[in-house]
Amino acid sequence: MFDKLKALTQRYHLTNKPPSDLTQSRGSATVLRGRIHPLSMFVSTPEEAWSAAHKQNALAAQAAAEHWLQSEARRYGIRLEFDAGEWFGRVRDVTVNEILRGRIDGAPSDGSNVRKLHDYARVLSTQAGLRTPRELYLAVREKYRCSSSHMIVYANTWGRAHALPFYADDNTDDYLLEGCVVYGLDRPGAPDPWLPATIAHEVLHLYGAWDLYRDPAVPEELSAAGELLFPNDVMTDNLNPLGKCVVGPLTAWRIGWTPEEAWLRVLPKLVEVLVSGRPL
Repeated sequence: MFDKLKALTQRYHLTNKPPSDLTQSRGSATVLRGRIHPLSMFVSTPEEAWSAAHKQNALAAQAAAEHWLQSEARRYGIRLEFDAGEWFGRVRDVTVNEILRGRIDGAPSDGSNVRKLHDYARVLSTQAGLRTPRELYLAVREKYRCSSSHMIVYANTWGRAHALPFYADDNTDDYLLEGCVVYGLDRPGAPDPWLPATIAHEVLHLYGAWDLYRDPAVPEELSAAGELLFPNDVMTDNLNPLGKCVVGPLTAWRIGWTPEEAWLRVLPKLVEVLVSGRPL
């Protein structure tokens, strides 16, 4: 496993972000340091309107996720802060005709749903009075002088959270603004799942973090590393309270908080970790 993991980390450099059938490039989520300006939006269909209390839960969860990310960044000597950002649909929902739910229950995906989810970026730019997501991102960068910007879409239905990265073959006008979609429920009839760890997990994807849990789309060496070596990493399990989660050394390298050399120096310690049973 160690040889495979080392080969994987050397193959996929920071600018590639997560391994994919497409070559992922840098969009609006350029670097997770400095000042970040989030753009958040509440969407619903006419049949599934948001309640004020439900929106408040989402607001609190995002604030908790951002506070935790700042705390983890400090552990690595990284300065990170989040602007208050902008919330679209906070008073009146942004209504759409259909909300796509992405991959559910671990079923493989051809990527078509994820690509269509980028339509939210067009909706967001329209809400801001601009023509394209690219125009919105450039306007935010110019106005706030932020390091990066990303969107978080809160959909008032059930579904599986997804990150929406930018790929090298994408149309920059439509797809340069990166973001994620978080659902009000993870399955029909489930209790309110506004977990800050889920929001932190999806935001980290935008800046290069890999999934480290068992899933058909995750390389076996990564899921094994997550289970055996980094069980507390938020990319391994995003259902725990944030107080029990960390940004582990592999994830820290992926998001640019440590250089590749620092991560490769950790690899020899993994055998000791496995023997002792203590996670890094």
